Amino acid sequence: MRKIAEWGSFEITGPDTIRLEKHNDETNHEDDQAIWVELRSRVAAAMKAGKTIVIDSTFHTKERRAHFLEFVRANGGTKIEALYFDIPLETLLSRASSRHESGGKEMSGDYIRQAYTELQDNLPAAEEGFDELFRIDEERKVVPIKAQASGILSSYFAQQSLGVE
Repeated sequence: MRKIAEWGSFEITGPDTIRLEKHNDETNHEDDQAIWVELRSRVAAAMKAGKTIVIDSTFHTKERRAHFLEFVRANGGTKIEALYFDIPLETLLSRASSRHESGGKEMSGDYIRQAYTELQDNLPAAEEGFDELFRIDEERKVVPIKAQASGILSSYFAQQSLGVE
């Protein structure tokens, strides 16, 4: 998500970013409600200022996505684009372990398994209200679920070496 934000000079935020700022720990979920209130505040402020904002979060349930889509639209969001990573659970667990071993974020295997299962049971779909939706697989192949030539993600992927099906 950072690469997309940098490419377009967009703002980027997410719950982990806010957790890191508040607790110096991306994995601290002790005040998640306050974290999400802050996230919504930042998103609303960016949209009010006419900025494009990248939100880095899993949004692993339809309910969570629906709530956030409604919030964004109610606050003037005119275009909502999304991508999700369709990567096998064992690959995710291995990557999380490698990332932690190299000094990165530590994520519990239980949390990864829970979020993975919830996402698999609630895969994002175009009819949820996205203007663009892409899936990226383990080989970095980009699959458009719903795409528009004028979309930010369509433009980004067109300029990258990622293979779009």
